[in-house]
Amino acid sequence: MSPTILQKIFFPYKHSTELQQQKRKRRKFTRVRWALTLIIGICFFVVYVMFYAWIDTNLIQQREGVFPDGHAIPAEFLNLNFNITEEQISELSFFGHSQQHKIPSKNIKRTGIGENGSPVILSGEQKIKAEKLKKEWFMNVVASDLISLDRSIPDSRTSLCHSQIYDKDLPRASVIIVFTDEYPSVLLRTVHSVINRTPDNLLREVVLVDDFSQHENLGFPLIEHLRRFGKKVRLLRAHNRLGLIRAKLAGAKYARGDVVVFLDSHCEANEGWLEPLLQRIKKQRSAVVCPVIDIISDQTMEYQIGGAGANQN
Repeated sequence: MSPTILQKIFFPYKHSTELQQQKRKRRKFTRVRWALTLIIGICFFVVYVMFYAWIDTNLIQQREGVFPDGHAIPAEFLNLNFNITEEQISELSFFGHSQQHKIPSKNIKRTGIGENGSPVILSGEQKIKAEKLKKEWFMNVVASDLISLDRSIPDSRTSLCHSQIYDKDLPRASVIIVFTDEYPSVLLRTVHSVINRTPDNLLREVVLVDDFSQHENLGFPLIEHLRRFGKKVRLLRAHNRLGLIRAKLAGAKYARGDVVVFLDSHCEANEGWLEPLLQRIKKQRSAVVCPVIDIISDQTMEYQIGGAGANQN
């Protein structure tokens, strides 16, 4: 049989096989292409959802005033259109009491336990007691009780901060402190530091929001202590647990100042902490600003300079 006849017999079969192989390759390539397109599409969709969820969360936080502690926000920037009734929270104010608290002189060098932010080193039974209580309070509350509520701390401002000159007509601030079963001496030292180191003309009030604390010393003993501050301090008590965000919003709703400042319930305000915040807000009413935040050791209650945002004005 001649080659020509063989080619006529087998060529159609060979050609058909090649076409099938090409079709299989094209189908395989098409499947791979669609699979890659699907994967890329899913990736873009996930990134899109995460990005806009992040934006929405931040917008909601900014609109509702849900900012981390230490932030100062213009009062009109907060959206406080939410319902909170007298059944949920009530106010205890001390307008009928004159301010009896005396601010310690800054010209007298103070000595004593924990003064100038120094650490408190315990030993013996005090150390054992502190270790036991730390499991409940997560800090050295024995050392805290030994330290004066008006203790001195080192001025952490830089020379550049010292040289700043601020306007005389700065807006007045409402400082809001939310707490739930905070250790009494730690909470009160926070309040004392704000009163002691904030110019009276700039501090409209301190608003304490008790988010349903159960500790007995945060009841009547706290009220009795706060009377010494007169109308500078207001106490809001929640009748059930609001949660941190709603408690902050409740404090902001009751605030009367031009600027609202949220502070943690276990911090100590330093000299000149508020003026630069108010100055920047005065220049730009939409600004949300945060101060330098130093560290207080939970082991020794030492005031440590150089926390978040150190060396900034």
